[in-house]
Amino acid sequence: MGKRRVLAIREDDRFSEMLRENGYEVVNIPAIRTEPLADLSELDRALANVETYDGLFFTSWAAAEIFAERSPRNDLKAKIYVLGSRSADVLTAAGYMVTTDPQANNADELLDSFGTGEFEGKRLLFIRGERSMRTIPERLGGIATVDEVVVYRTVENNIRANAIPDHIDWICFFSPSGIESFADQVGFDRLNGAKVAAIGTTTAAKAREAGLNVDLVSPASNAEGFAKAIIGSDKEIE
Repeated sequence: MGKRRVLAIREDDRFSEMLRENGYEVVNIPAIRTEPLADLSELDRALANVETYDGLFFTSWAAAEIFAERSPRNDLKAKIYVLGSRSADVLTAAGYMVTTDPQANNADELLDSFGTGEFEGKRLLFIRGERSMRTIPERLGGIATVDEVVVYRTVENNIRANAIPDHIDWICFFSPSGIESFADQVGFDRLNGAKVAAIGTTTAAKAREAGLNVDLVSPASNAEGFAKAIIGSDKEIE
């Protein structure tokens, strides 16, 4: 079997690097990017009163990065709950102690790993993007006070249709927003029978909603786990 070609709807990172190390050709087309809001005064007000919170929630690395750059201190008493290794790495590198579950692939699983008793009666701050899933406030709103601060927006990159290779073995999606942008700008008729892979259950659900047959859902919502899943799937059919 010849070299497999993977279209990654994401910037070039460890995912693509691992695949190339294993003999794949990888084409990276980031369909979206994140931008901090021009006005972060709401975050600044929350940080000025951060001692009033029992816990902070981060479900995206972009929010974690903006918080780490904006926060004047890293000796917080509030517990910092984090989804995803990339977000955890950003905050740990900034000197924060984080609480996470490496096995959690979405916010529901993160909350389940602690149980509702962990949050009952507490005041929590959810720092997020404008299009982030609202699982945290929706599930905890009845038992805790959850304040939300939006710190970034998701922006579509301009995808040139002629940048899509004629032959693709796998197309890999990393977020629901990436699926929406690809569908709007390019469409799925260019896939020509390529297998579809999603980094987690939330992204997979969005792909199915868009009419795609999802061939693989990564058991781990991180770049390395996703790459290993692609490699393992191909080895099974060799």
